[in-house]
Amino acid sequence: MVANTPPFSTPAAKVEQRSMSIHRILGTLGIIGSPFLCLSFASNGFRAGDSGKLGAALGLVFTMGWLANIAGLLALGAAGRRLLARILLGIQMVTVTFASIFQIFEFVSPGNSSALYTITDISWPLSMLLLFITSITVAVVGIFRGWPRFAPLVAGLWLPLGIVSQIALGEVGGGIFAGIHSMIGWFLLGYAVYTGGKITARR
Repeated sequence: MVANTPPFSTPAAKVEQRSMSIHRILGTLGIIGSPFLCLSFASNGFRAGDSGKLGAALGLVFTMGWLANIAGLLALGAAGRRLLARILLGIQMVTVTFASIFQIFEFVSPGNSSALYTITDISWPLSMLLLFITSITVAVVGIFRGWPRFAPLVAGLWLPLGIVSQIALGEVGGGIFAGIHSMIGWFLLGYAVYTGGKITARR
């Protein structure tokens, strides 16, 4: 009787399985972090300005989940496999990291006057702008299929819609809208990353 031999697993298959495992972890972290910007806003009564230590801590959790989402998009090649796409996502990972450092500043030394504080503060809107550009790229390139193709765009529209909502609804109303939008947008982004293994990619 001939013994059954286990199926041969190629290096490429092992890499793909590892990638699937990574994007599920990153997507899960993104989903977990999605409500925390809204909670940060709520801790300050949805008003602009310093959010206090609690708001800073909640914002830090949000940025860590956001960073996981961007790493997931990069791992899945969602913006394309070309060098320019990788550079775009790489720059965004840097700016979101700086936004995380800003949250730490806000916790330990709010209103710090150092140059690094100013740079990290600017990284917040810059990260949002880059996410908007990334989300359009993901939708146009079409690596993602079905609704996940447009999931990053829901999050990416946060900055322009946030500006409009502030004008139309006022400070508190705009803050509530922006908080709810971030919760939904980053949840969908995280879920799209999590389900990346079920999305057909062009090879």
